Amino acid sequence: MGVEGIYFDYDHATDMMYIGINCGGPPPYPFTQTVVICGDADGDGDPGSMAGGSGADFADLNNDETFSLLIDSNLNADGQGAGEFEAVVGVGGLAGIDISTFGIYNYLFGRATGGGIPFGYGAALPNTIVLFANPSPSAPDLEFSIANFSTIPGFGYTPGDSFLFRIHLLAGATSDVIVTEEVMPDALSVMTVTDDLDPGLTFIPASTQIAFQATGPITPGIYDNFALAEGTHPGGIVTDTASVTLLVEDPSVALDKTLNSPGVVGDLVTFTIHIENTGPSTIDVLPLYDTFSGPIIYHGGDPIADVIDNINQELLWNDLTISFGQDLHPGQDFYIITVFQLTNPTTYTVINTAQIPPGGADVYNNPINQPLDETAVKLIDFRANQKGQDVLLSWETAIEIDTYGFRILRDDASMLNSAVEIAFISSQAFGYAGGASYEYLDDTVAAGQTYTYWLMDVDVNGIETLNGPAEITVSGSLSVYLPMILR
Repeated sequence: MGVEGIYFDYDHATDMMYIGINCGGPPPYPFTQTVVICGDADGDGDPGSMAGGSGADFADLNNDETFSLLIDSNLNADGQGAGEFEAVVGVGGLAGIDISTFGIYNYLFGRATGGGIPFGYGAALPNTIVLFANPSPSAPDLEFSIANFSTIPGFGYTPGDSFLFRIHLLAGATSDVIVTEEVMPDALSVMTVTDDLDPGLTFIPASTQIAFQATGPITPGIYDNFALAEGTHPGGIVTDTASVTLLVEDPSVALDKTLNSPGVVGDLVTFTIHIENTGPSTIDVLPLYDTFSGPIIYHGGDPIADVIDNINQELLWNDLTISFGQDLHPGQDFYIITVFQLTNPTTYTVINTAQIPPGGADVYNNPINQPLDETAVKLIDFRANQKGQDVLLSWETAIEIDTYGFRILRDDASMLNSAVEIAFISSQAFGYAGGASYEYLDDTVAAGQTYTYWLMDVDVNGIETLNGPAEITVSGSLSVYLPMILR
């Protein structure tokens, strides 16, 4: 009877040990069977006769043609003395006893082969042992369970704890001189069985995911996060590693403020403040501070500022995430509209500055940056005077950093939608903080005719700001004042 393997499955919850013995390998003499049956020593599949006429065939798992599983529960099986093994599983006792006595017993001897083992069976232990099926051609292997496994003498073991024990297995028929006995691992060795699972744990599936939150470095930069998995088994330890690159960034926003076209309308001027979350995290506290100078007062907007101080010319939004009713997630934008009223519509300079003040933070309480953007509106002197039979247009600027040029529109019926462009004048101070003076002579006018002119500021992004209108009759002259965008 060959033995290919022995298998253990322990249930912590019930203290039940399940054991399976695979009686595999090539069929024994005379090799007439394709399936090896546990307890069929000669391999003929016949429990009542011995093939070849030699020996006796006890295929009923009696004590002489069977197996004996020795258990060393206190790990002292390092020699061959009596008492090394505390228990034996098999058919108990001497010749003539059959499978009905299959059970677990005290064991009295050390390791032994042949007929020595059956004489080592002592008193039966109280553990219930269940043989699931008598080995046969349809169920050739041996499967059974041992109840209250932790109570086997020598364990000193509490159910739920991890434990170790050693085994020695013999299988064969001592009365059959043709078919020899088989021992596992060999005649003088033992195998160690380990259960290293923590109480209540189950086996991890082939693939699993673990999610966790870690506190990383506060200094922005590129970091590598390494993970090490370590598993233990009876044969040792196995490990594997993996890493992922992490980019640590501070939370940040970008701020941009622009003058709404067509610039000054009547006595009102409108600005749009654009705030974008350019960082990696969600912003949940976002204050905004806006200052202005010149002859203007805050008229209103959307959302309305929380603090309005026209005397000191200051506006404050305590937290735009409250004003808009939501946090600012990465890549999202807030647009704030501010409207100001001119209090002196003559020559003036207005500077309006938006800034993120201290106190802004993301959802992890990390402070955000504090960008600012300044927008200037300059009301410049624009003159339309008669020069001989022509009209001379002249104007001055103070700042032209983003100015590309000026379009001059004219209509003789005071209608903008029918006005035509009579000239384009390129910026003379593009890219500089200073301004320039300009003149244009319109020599296509007729005496006695009234003309209306508009001056269109064109920036490098193609945004146009309309200024005017200004009217003049060729027989006289008229000075007007127009607003200009300065960046």
